[in-house]
Amino acid sequence: MREKYPTVNKMHIISLINGIIFTGVFQSLVTLYIIKVLNSSIELGAFSSVFAIITCLLGYFFAKILPKKYYKPTILISGIFTMVGIMLLIYKVTYINVVIFNFLQIISSTLLQLIIDNAELDMANYNGIIKEYRVEYFVTMEKYIFVGRFIGYILYILLGISTSYLFSNIILLIFGLIVILLSITTMRLKDWKRG
Repeated sequence: MREKYPTVNKMHIISLINGIIFTGVFQSLVTLYIIKVLNSSIELGAFSSVFAIITCLLGYFFAKILPKKYYKPTILISGIFTMVGIMLLIYKVTYINVVIFNFLQIISSTLLQLIIDNAELDMANYNGIIKEYRVEYFVTMEKYIFVGRFIGYILYILLGISTSYLFSNIILLIFGLIVILLSITTMRLKDWKRG
């Protein structure tokens, strides 16, 4: 399948990077920062509700308004948003910085995840893959996501073990660079319908 459809290799790389960052550990990291700065469960509930509404609005925007020709600029802006949010956390963890970080990462993670899922399903529905390799395609994608999650949680454990702010900031920076790598790799998918 890889020789016949070279774009599948790029989708595997995207799944690996996506596993490291967005399908597990990054959400846990965001939650820790949110809990660190909020004073009560009422604030946490209100905070979560507002960002759930933002996520719903982004999903609607993606499905109804955003044409595929704007995916690349959307990916670029999303990666920049997450990096700016991470830099704010590296600078100083305050209530305002965590709110800004969460707002930026909700936008970027939601839009980037929707674009990646769309690309993954478009690739799966390509005639050659849907007829001959459908099961292999999805099993392999899940394998790469699993390996990515494993790597991401190792970074997360290192972050938890560390008592050094410098080391914690380096891990945050690594997560930011992984988001940029995911954005660049996803933008390089020229036309995922062709394989």
